[in-house]
Amino acid sequence: MKPTIQEIIIVEGKDDVSAVQRAVNATVLITNGMGLEEARLAEMTAMAKKQGAIILTDPDVPGTLIREAVAARIPGVKHAFLTRKAARHPQTGRLGVEYASPEAIRQALEKCYATTQAPSARYTMSDLMQWGLVGRADSKARRSRFCDMLHLGQANGKALLARLNRFGIAPDAISDALSQLEANDDPK
Repeated sequence: MKPTIQEIIIVEGKDDVSAVQRAVNATVLITNGMGLEEARLAEMTAMAKKQGAIILTDPDVPGTLIREAVAARIPGVKHAFLTRKAARHPQTGRLGVEYASPEAIRQALEKCYATTQAPSARYTMSDLMQWGLVGRADSKARRSRFCDMLHLGQANGKALLARLNRFGIAPDAISDALSQLEANDDPK
C-alpha cells in the first residue's frame, strides 16, 4: 500500500508526476521545467500555504535552478533529493525523477528537509576543509558520498555549506556521515 503525503509535491514534468504517483498518494504539480510561469508559481504558493509543499527535482543543474526559483517563492518549502545513482536511466544514463524507482522516491520524500526561517551560520568553509569535503584532491568524491549519506543532493562546496546551514543539519548527523566516509576510505 502506497503511503499518503499531505503536502503537494512539486516536480519538473509530467513523466515525473507518473513516477511520484507510482510511489505515493499525493497531489503532484509540475513546473513545466525551466518554463516556470508566474501564474504557476502563484498557484503553487497558494496551495503550499494550505497544505505545505515538497520540491523534488532532477539531480542536475536545471533541477537545481528550478528548485531555487521555487524555494525563493514558497517560504518553508521542504526539499527532497534523489541521488544521481537513483535517478539515472540504466541504458541512456540520463538523469530524472521519472527514472527513479518508487522505493527511491519514497525514501527521498521520507528524508526531506525543511528550510529554517533564519539559516544559521553554524558551519563554515573551514569546517568543510577540515572534513576533507573541499580543498583536497579527493574532495569531490568525498563530498558526493557525504551528500548521498545525508540525502542533500549533489552540491559543490559552496552549495553544500548553504544546505547544511539552511536545513539546520545536526552535528551528530555530520559526525556519523564523516565516520562512515573515513571507514570507507580506510584501506584495511
